[in-house]
Amino acid sequence: MKRNKYNLVIIEILILTVIALLSLTGCTKQEKLKELKIGEYVMQDTEPEGMSYILIEEDHKFKFIRNLATSYLPMGTYSIEGNELTLYVDENESYVFTIEKDQLIFKSSNVDISQFVKKGAVFKLSEDKQVFLYDAYEELVINLKDMGYTIKAEDVEKSILLGERKWLTINESDNISVYLYESNKEMEKDASYISDDGFSYDNGREAIMIDWVSYPYFFKSENMIVLYVGDNSDIIHSLEELIGPQFAGEIM
Repeated sequence: MKRNKYNLVIIEILILTVIALLSLTGCTKQEKLKELKIGEYVMQDTEPEGMSYILIEEDHKFKFIRNLATSYLPMGTYSIEGNELTLYVDENESYVFTIEKDQLIFKSSNVDISQFVKKGAVFKLSEDKQVFLYDAYEELVINLKDMGYTIKAEDVEKSILLGERKWLTINESDNISVYLYESNKEMEKDASYISDDGFSYDNGREAIMIDWVSYPYFFKSENMIVLYVGDNSDIIHSLEELIGPQFAGEIM
């Protein structure tokens, strides 16, 4: 009888040990899930690629570009419960995803985004630095649209500066050049070659005097240099509001 009781005690101890280990393993997995990698999660199987993506930032912040064709940019904070990610904009707008390794699978939302993102859509963490190249630029375009400007964006050949060049037509009348660089360091280096008045560029190998058709205004942020040549004060003030004070060119 004593031996039976002893055996029962041993079995109970073993069962409790197994339960404790399983609980510990479950907690460890959940802790790992709370460490969602910072970066850009791009929706797969779209043409062109990168039309929809989620930018996971530090301090549990996010931006959700549901489609580049839209001007609205949901942003806010995110939380993780188990393997479920919730992007929270406000009490009327949130998005839920299932986390699977470096992928986010769209599950549900309290707003209808079926036009852009279907249930089950897969967003994969991008390893292509070219995707990050366009973050600040795309945000600039979206913010300009939010301000009421109509924007037509085009890829054009390089001109004077070394960055990849985008050409924005504003309200069908004015134009902005956006120069994109692989890093902030490369951008700052190229920006340093521009004279204070914006009428010359000297990188040590070549020096160029520039005859602008109007006054130049140079702005910079993150990995881009933005150039506006014109006299529309509304556009100049909008760029100052979105990017910051100009670093070269005509002083208003």
